[in-house]
Amino acid sequence: MKTKIPIVISFCFLLVACTAMQPVHVQLNYTPGKNRVKAIPIEGEKDNLRIAKIDIFDKRVDQKHLGSTDAPIYGTGLIEWVRGGIISLSEFGYSFPSLNEEGNTPGLSLKVNINRASCRGTVMHMRCTVFIEVGFFSDGVLIQRKSYYGTQIEDKGLISQGTRHFGEKAVLRGLNSALEQFLVKFEADLREIKR
Repeated sequence: MKTKIPIVISFCFLLVACTAMQPVHVQLNYTPGKNRVKAIPIEGEKDNLRIAKIDIFDKRVDQKHLGSTDAPIYGTGLIEWVRGGIISLSEFGYSFPSLNEEGNTPGLSLKVNINRASCRGTVMHMRCTVFIEVGFFSDGVLIQRKSYYGTQIEDKGLISQGTRHFGEKAVLRGLNSALEQFLVKFEADLREIKR
């Protein structure tokens, strides 16, 4: 009886070690949501706002780690992911004509700090969040600094489709939805500057 207990414990340990979850690796790329609606123009609003420069900085402590559910999540392309989201606002009448040019060009400059982009979860739920600070500059002078928070909860049904954890697609969908919330609030502030 005494020798069976260590064998059972060893077997359980081996079973857990063999079924440990593999990390999830995500290449971040932003795709606008299908429900994106162009806001109705405000009376007196200028037709176009020129954004001349976007500086984006990843201020997270661990720049490769995006959190964990029952497996660690790692990602690449965060800065370009946020830049792609901001540039996607061109469909709302914002122009980005000189982002690749050096020197002083007329228009609004943005300094974007990514303080958080992560997913945390349990077996059934995953919360993806972004926390981004933006400084708005005109001719090198700070107009305003704003903080934006976006969050999305991904649920998994009781019977998951052949997987025990949230995979790359669910992580990307959750983070894109959180970024979309940032973009809605950010675009509202751009519209105020546009007036």
